Amino acid sequence: MWCWPQVTAETARPGRAASRTADITRRTLRHRYDSFPRARMFKFLSVPAGRLPAMTAIATVSTIILDCADAKALGEFYRTATGWEVASADDDFVYLDNGGPVQLAFQRVPDYVAPGWPDAGKQAHLDLKVADLDTATADLVAAGATKPEFQPGDGWVVLIDPAGHPFCISAG
Repeated sequence: MWCWPQVTAETARPGRAASRTADITRRTLRHRYDSFPRARMFKFLSVPAGRLPAMTAIATVSTIILDCADAKALGEFYRTATGWEVASADDDFVYLDNGGPVQLAFQRVPDYVAPGWPDAGKQAHLDLKVADLDTATADLVAAGATKPEFQPGDGWVVLIDPAGHPFCISAG
């Protein structure tokens, strides 16, 4: 989160603009501290209207795509796991959609090689929230996931999807 730099009378550079900024800061902080006793734990600085810095993105995430040997099979596994609808499917691509801004897709890759777990070869993984870890683990294993022996911690479970991608589930 971007924050305006804190300016005080001591840190302001000499000059009319700097002393005006320091004066506004002093008055704003005094007003905030006097009006809200709990605010004394924090320092607030009001931002003049229209003075917020422009925040632009170069891009937005539209689709997360997992490579696999069988796009339809992996798409069906994740459709079962997430409840998302199949937006489109053919032999090479399956797209899942939940109506949000990001789709989950599966791309058939000739000579696909699955990442290993817990080998360092994997590049990314999905984290899924579930209502109950034990129930979700059993349901996902029944749907085709496997549970590796190595589990790195408590509070989440690492599973392997049918194409060999590790993914995590956690209650939340």
